[in-house]
Amino acid sequence: MPRPARPVERRAEIVEGAFRLLARDGIEGFSMRAVAQEAGCTIGLINHWFASKDELIDAALAQAIDDALARNEAALADGNRSIDRGLAQFLPLDETREAELRIWLAFWALAVSRPNLNARHNARAHELRKMLRQEAAALGVSKDKIDKAVDVVMPLLDGITVNALLDPDYWTPTRQLKSVRTVLAALQIEPK
Repeated sequence: MPRPARPVERRAEIVEGAFRLLARDGIEGFSMRAVAQEAGCTIGLINHWFASKDELIDAALAQAIDDALARNEAALADGNRSIDRGLAQFLPLDETREAELRIWLAFWALAVSRPNLNARHNARAHELRKMLRQEAAALGVSKDKIDKAVDVVMPLLDGITVNALLDPDYWTPTRQLKSVRTVLAALQIEPK
């Protein structure tokens, strides 16, 4: 495949290579050399765009988040809006979402001990909570239930994700969605 003439496209190829590598091999298989091989470039080119391995992992996670948010927006834009449909975009229900969430998991493993990545995680979590509040309000959830729902749903999604990645035979897509719907029903989160 010929290399793109524009540097922005080359940077995107590096991020895509990092994304594929993290999704396939996890953090233990992630190195600048492995990314260079996956992206078909040199380590020097990667270093031109990314100052560190952490920065490259963060870029791969940003791509995963952008993809999930775009899917979420599309799922809610077709007129058949529901809270569980929106939340489903953040669960490992298919190969695409599983790959994205493997990157989240790799990022979390690093963010626990790296303050710069922890700060990025917290900022993203804040934005996701804000988005969930806005979507719930748009779907008619009463204001008094929104904060409670967000504080329960965010860790629920994280827990389902981890369990589904570790035990996919038990945490099938059907079970994942059923768990989300059960919690939403228990919280009495229903559009007006």
